[in-house]
Amino acid sequence: MPAASILIDESSGATTPSLLFAAFQNSSLEQQLAFGEDREGEDDLRQLRYPITPERLVGWCVLSGELLNIPDAYAIAPDCPYRFDESFDRRFDYRAVSVLVVPLRTTEGTVVGVMQLINRKHDPGARITPATAAELVRSFDRFDQQLIEALASLAAVCVERTRLLEGQQKQIDSMISLLAGAIDAKSPHTGRHCSRVPELALMLAEAAEACESGPLGEFHFTDEKDWREFRAAAWLHDCGKISTPEAVVDKATKLETAYNRIHEIRTRFEVLLRDARIAQLEAQLAGGDGQQLQQEYERRAQQLQEDFRFVAACNLGSEGMDPEALERLRQLAGVTWWRHFDDRLGLAGRRLPAAPSRWLRCRLRSHCWPTSRGIAFPVRPRSCPIPPGGSRCRRRSCCTTRARSTTSRSCGARSPRRSSTRSAST
Repeated sequence: MPAASILIDESSGATTPSLLFAAFQNSSLEQQLAFGEDREGEDDLRQLRYPITPERLVGWCVLSGELLNIPDAYAIAPDCPYRFDESFDRRFDYRAVSVLVVPLRTTEGTVVGVMQLINRKHDPGARITPATAAELVRSFDRFDQQLIEALASLAAVCVERTRLLEGQQKQIDSMISLLAGAIDAKSPHTGRHCSRVPELALMLAEAAEACESGPLGEFHFTDEKDWREFRAAAWLHDCGKISTPEAVVDKATKLETAYNRIHEIRTRFEVLLRDARIAQLEAQLAGGDGQQLQQEYERRAQQLQEDFRFVAACNLGSEGMDPEALERLRQLAGVTWWRHFDDRLGLAGRRLPAAPSRWLRCRLRSHCWPTSRGIAFPVRPRSCPIPPGGSRCRRRSCCTTRARSTTSRSCGARSPRRSSTRSAST
């Protein structure tokens, strides 16, 4: 059996194009290593790289894409651009005679490496030395050449497939990192968070895998596939933010979306304070005690100021609230205010309340909505459901619900009166 090796072009991304030993077989060298003469030679051979230059046989084969069938490596014609490298023979006490170098050509015609065979033996079990090489070796004939060309085609397909799979994995990894970068760029407050988490996660995983005792003593990844899945999970731990609105990602308070809705709450408290002032003045005109009415107004104003400060503090608070604060917030949610104008005016058609939001109003046409076919289907609700967040309907023709209550009365179809009440904190 001749000595055979496959050298792969590793020029991609390298400053100096070179060929790397991907696989090799040499029975004479294996016997030499088994005899203990040079056990470090195999490792040295795997680290050996050949520059892709026309002076070398393998380099010329890669650059030209042509097959080389040389009967005697030491008898190459002087006018040939290539020469045989004798350093390998001197290093391993070997003698190369016949050489066959076949390019590994992909389906697109690209040369990705070479398959090199040295010393076609008469006796496959013979051990070649510099003294016995001429007697034990013959040149490669036409049948050998055709057979090796077919094997080289199969090897080229394997190399191409492997590189395609590696390229696919790199593309997926680059898309994952691009997605993480887009998430980091979405908010300046969490910049580089998605890139720091994978580094910390890998450091923790390596430290956990290094543990030999304790709760993490049996923790380990079986193969590179597990590591790759772990890295992808670390990169994509925050991928949901890519579809989250920026106002939600950057929100600093509980009521903040595109703007801080605490301003709406404050406006409703202003309305309640204005109503208290109007009630005081109307009572004075009716002949009431002015001093007593003034004291009641001041108490009401002080109470509204304290209630608004409490709501504002809840807006800035932590994720949890104690039961007393929740109960006080429910009581404030029961305070009503008067609305005199139609809240559907000035809205685009697509922003009008749909059927699931029928708790907002109780007019008969309000329970019909257009479909994609332009047909209005009436909806006859049996009751007004409580909307998310504890909002409630305050039309006199509709039910009167309490915050987060499960009871409601039947929703009538009578025409609403001129005014209605709304909650002060919704």
